[in-house]
Amino acid sequence: MEKRVETKLERFRIINGLNKKELAQYLGVSDVFVGKVCAGAYKLPAKHLARLINNDKGWDVAPLKDISEDATTFPLSEAPQLFGNREGIELLQRIAGVLSSVESSQKALLESLRMKDEQIASLTKIIDNLTKK
Repeated sequence: MEKRVETKLERFRIINGLNKKELAQYLGVSDVFVGKVCAGAYKLPAKHLARLINNDKGWDVAPLKDISEDATTFPLSEAPQLFGNREGIELLQRIAGVLSSVESSQKALLESLRMKDEQIASLTKIIDNLTKK
């Protein structure tokens, strides 16, 4: 018996306890289409991928994220080969923008933590000097 390879969408569906009909209803497509994408026969259109990644249901989107992880190193000029249309480029540009924003926020938080550490060290010295007298 041949082992079937699990697609990202199939993994997403299973992890989030969704059946194909529920996923199809959320995306506004047929459950047959979802079945074909889950089986690897069709690619998931970028607009549906974006909808799943930005879902308001609290679903775990980790299985879908390897595309966004590649956005920082993946040349945008090659996006049509990945998605086959302009939506792919736009999605990657949005993802790259989000990643850039997250990186900026992370740098700001690290700087803030560094400053707090300096303040704590300074206050510790003051307390030590006051308690020695």
